[in-house]
Amino acid sequence: MKNLFARTEMAEGYATARPAVHGLILEQAWRALEWRRRPGWALDVGCGSGLSTKALLGWCEHCVGVEPAVEMLRLARRVAAPADFATGSAECLPLREESMAVITAAGSLNYCDAERAFPEMLRVLAEDGTLVVYDFSPGRRMRGTDRLEQWFEEFQRRYPPPPYRGLHLDPERLAELAAGFARGPFASFEDSLPLDAEFYGRYMMTETNVAHAASLGADQSEIRAWVEKTLRPVFDGRPQEVVFEGYWAAFYKPSSRSTRLAL
Repeated sequence: MKNLFARTEMAEGYATARPAVHGLILEQAWRALEWRRRPGWALDVGCGSGLSTKALLGWCEHCVGVEPAVEMLRLARRVAAPADFATGSAECLPLREESMAVITAAGSLNYCDAERAFPEMLRVLAEDGTLVVYDFSPGRRMRGTDRLEQWFEEFQRRYPPPPYRGLHLDPERLAELAAGFARGPFASFEDSLPLDAEFYGRYMMTETNVAHAASLGADQSEIRAWVEKTLRPVFDGRPQEVVFEGYWAAFYKPSSRSTRLAL
């Protein structure tokens, strides 16, 4: 199967029509980590079109985004200036040893070779540095009503997602994979954003369900027309609070001075 994230339409959609959830999660993680000063250099692994890097810029002095999909990376330079970007993957980071105080990975480690990626991130992370891994599911429900849940179920029936070929990750599974790291704080996450029907529809057009349907010959303009028509009564002409759920988990790179115990 072709890499659906490498499609031009997907890259453009990720750059312009994805909800700003990254910042909400990073704010929760940063509070739990109780950092008293801004870290210097931070790396965003699997940065996509740059939305996660843009959120990270608010917490660190300098950011570098690494992404294997060239189409995504082209747009990331526009979305998250003045961050630096480079083509690369979690298994082969184009950075020198111990050069990053912080590494974040937003939903990207699911698609990597964990046995190679975690030692590589450990190599790049400075002593006592922090790795923050997080992910969140699509916003498929609203507060106070089940209208969006019902709509999303129909969306999934009409346009099934592609076969999932990634790792199923959560804080416990990450702790098993993160050899050499010490486990830090972690938490589940739920928050909401006010979205209107127009934005939510554009957001749904960036889901892999649509890219998969298009790869099988479906007409994206027909999908868009169905999405726009059926979402209008769901949102009832005004923004609604759409709920996003996920997790974040922090891990530390121990040093000779650290009292933390490695996993």
